[in-house]
Amino acid sequence: AAGYPVSMDDLEAAYVLPEGVENAADIYMQAFKAYVEPNEAEKALLPILGSYKLTDDISVYPPEVLETIRNTIARNAKCLELTDRASRLDFCLLPRTFEGYPPETCLEEVYKLSKLVFERTLYFGQHQQHDALHESLLTGSRLTGALSVQPKFVDTVVAGLMIDRFLSGLETSLTSVCFSEQQLSELQRQLRII
Repeated sequence: AAGYPVSMDDLEAAYVLPEGVENAADIYMQAFKAYVEPNEAEKALLPILGSYKLTDDISVYPPEVLETIRNTIARNAKCLELTDRASRLDFCLLPRTFEGYPPETCLEEVYKLSKLVFERTLYFGQHQQHDALHESLLTGSRLTGALSVQPKFVDTVVAGLMIDRFLSGLETSLTSVCFSEQQLSELQRQLRII
């Protein structure tokens, strides 16, 4: 009665961009192709893209971990540039099918992008790069927001994982960096959206 889609056909018909707007998904798809996967040795030293964990007796990331993060960010400069650019657009409709339940490979790619963005966020926080950290947090939250408005339940589940990652990165950032009042306001606005 409220006009919401009630079938897969209705959902597919409703899943369209407004006339004349740029689709962030097109740029995210380019970012997926530009992504450079870390090797197994690097993954052992990456806190978000890999398996490295701080222990109770080590509260700061050691130099080899930060160097591995820096190298991963440098190799993925093009990927991150495209992700930053796409995150500034207002509309994102990922390529989807609405028949059956095929694997949603683009969701895996979006999740991987979010991990890379938050790896960068962690690095900026560790190096007290306030402005770069702020921008990276905004990119991560916008990417999360773009996924949370996608039409399938699985999108919401993956977005939930990304929100947890964003909140964890935000909490770490707020305890180690002093943002300006304007930066805090922007982050607060983004939190309301996601």
